Amino acid sequence: MYETYVHYALSTNDRGKTLAHQLSKYIDMKDKSYLDIGTAYGGYLVGFAGRGCRPSLGVEIDQNLIELCKINLRENGMDPDCVFQGDICEPLLESLKERKSDVITLNDVIEHVLDVSKAFENVKYLMAERGYLYLEIPNRYHVNNVFSDPHFGLFGITLLDRSGAIEYFRSEAGGIYAMGDYYNLGDLLSFFPKSHYEIKIINDHVSFHDVENRYQEITALYRVQIERSKATTEFKKKLKERFEAFFKKYEEEMAKRENDYFFIQTWKVLIFKR
Repeated sequence: MYETYVHYALSTNDRGKTLAHQLSKYIDMKDKSYLDIGTAYGGYLVGFAGRGCRPSLGVEIDQNLIELCKINLRENGMDPDCVFQGDICEPLLESLKERKSDVITLNDVIEHVLDVSKAFENVKYLMAERGYLYLEIPNRYHVNNVFSDPHFGLFGITLLDRSGAIEYFRSEAGGIYAMGDYYNLGDLLSFFPKSHYEIKIINDHVSFHDVENRYQEITALYRVQIERSKATTEFKKKLKERFEAFFKKYEEEMAKRENDYFFIQTWKVLIFKR
């Protein structure tokens, strides 16, 4: 995964500019206050500032990433002190509580947190009236994510609950499993009742053909991949059961075609606070 991680870091500004451009179709960015949660290298701060967002603020839990973020901000003529260390699951920093943000982004963050309810409680508090929240959420059931999860490249780990994923990760890679859990989209959106929030899914077109081809590849390889695992025999049996349940559900959903249960790799959601 080193190549993936390096590319992810080096493309931070390009990804930020791309997202800011996409969201400008829905939001007038000029002079909007902006908050990026889990800002990492700061590319979204750069990208949204380029679209006219003022002021901008970033929150990141990892101090090492904060130092890299500050370098990036300086090189792009931005105030490096606009990024703070903080955990969105913990009580909010006073520096955050003092202001509400017109635009908030939470990109590939929610699957890392250990307390989704608290995280969204804080996020909703930070949203200004008539403000926007943008979420990117990986779909645990998309065939590409099942074949190779986006964080560690492990076959089948997204089909497991967190306790199972910890055991599997320990046997395959060792070290600390720095993830929370993968959540269904409906469960996450239930934190934003329609009486107060307007929800818009802004995903790109789905290619059913590509998904089917990848699915056939998985069904042909999953037994071999499980046998190659360093996990215990008992755990391999559990993993096999998860795959077979996945295949059964997939066949049911594939017949519907209009259902995106398996066909969106990363959910892109824009939430407007009424």
